[in-house]
Amino acid sequence: MAAYKKDVMMVTHNRLALTQRTVTALELETQDYRLIISDNGSTDGTIKWIRQRAWPRPTVFIRHAENVGKAAAMNDALSLSDAEYLAFIDNDVILPPEWLVEAKKILDGLPEIGVVSVAFRPGHPIQHVNSIQFRTREYGYISGAAMVFHRALHDRLGYCDEDFGLYGLFDSEWCFRVRLLGLKLAYIVPMGEHMDNGDTRGKRVARRLAFELWHDRTREYIAGTRPLYIGGREKPTAEVLA
Repeated sequence: MAAYKKDVMMVTHNRLALTQRTVTALELETQDYRLIISDNGSTDGTIKWIRQRAWPRPTVFIRHAENVGKAAAMNDALSLSDAEYLAFIDNDVILPPEWLVEAKKILDGLPEIGVVSVAFRPGHPIQHVNSIQFRTREYGYISGAAMVFHRALHDRLGYCDEDFGLYGLFDSEWCFRVRLLGLKLAYIVPMGEHMDNGDTRGKRVARRLAFELWHDRTREYIAGTRPLYIGGREKPTAEVLA
């Protein structure tokens, strides 16, 4: 595949109407990018819609026969990317126009920041550094619903941890590794909308179980008994749609 400057990677699993709204908002972004869609066994017409849609930008489609988990599906998309800037987004978010422009500005101008996201709730103070505005995230993690980072970070950390299951805390674990590299997390100033975070009982149970693994992982990383880099990913079969 040809090299692209920016790759936006989105995992889908049903919820076609939300996916359509996410894509409509995404296409307001003026930056050039390639979209990589990784579907987790959708059965509601999502796959048909993806294949039949006239995509205005380069688009690649990965289809899984079943739900392999969000981290695994995102890793498949990540394995296809050779872009300089990489972005993870959920299929239920309305991102503000120019979100990629703003995220790139922060990453380029503030090398101490490893990942930039879009805030979906108020309360993060705005800072001004070197004429760059951003919202700070002094502790914890930022949501994998929308995060942007340099390829250099992927080269240092590798892939998402798939041991967290279908709905685990892979984004929290990823951000923890980012912080252990001595890098910070930030938000762009414009805020987005998270239409449906899918907070079902099944997901809540899965996340409670994932918390136990997350605590084990953090202890291992801090002790230096587990490497920060996660590798060994083979490229999946993919369809070029546009």
